[in-house]
Amino acid sequence: MKSKSSAKKSHSQPVPKIVTKDSHAILEQFTEDEIRAIKEMLKSWQESAPTIEMELTLHDRIKQLPQEEKTRKTIVIDQSIGERFDVFCEAERLNKSDILHLALVDFMDKFECPPMTFQGGFFICSSLR
Repeated sequence: MKSKSSAKKSHSQPVPKIVTKDSHAILEQFTEDEIRAIKEMLKSWQESAPTIEMELTLHDRIKQLPQEEKTRKTIVIDQSIGERFDVFCEAERLNKSDILHLALVDFMDKFECPPMTFQGGFFICSSLR
């Protein structure tokens, strides 16, 4: 008669044995060359990590919008873009004003002629591109 423990077959993967060497745990499934390559990749990643800028998600950018007094603007756009915009905002559950706000900020940051000064009721670009 078989014992209960030998009657059941294990479906889990075998756990790799850990060998300690110079107080570092090394899995037997990796060769020394593979470990060296992993260490080089980790070192490279650690050196470049501070320079990586994570781009904020759309929802994060909306959360960071300033809460200022609002103004109403009427725009005229192609019907096809308007429909795509409506579908996108509805699907993502986004406020159209917030999306337009972000789009205009991005546009102005890219194309506005800085620095701008307000003189005589007009914004004047002090340097031309």
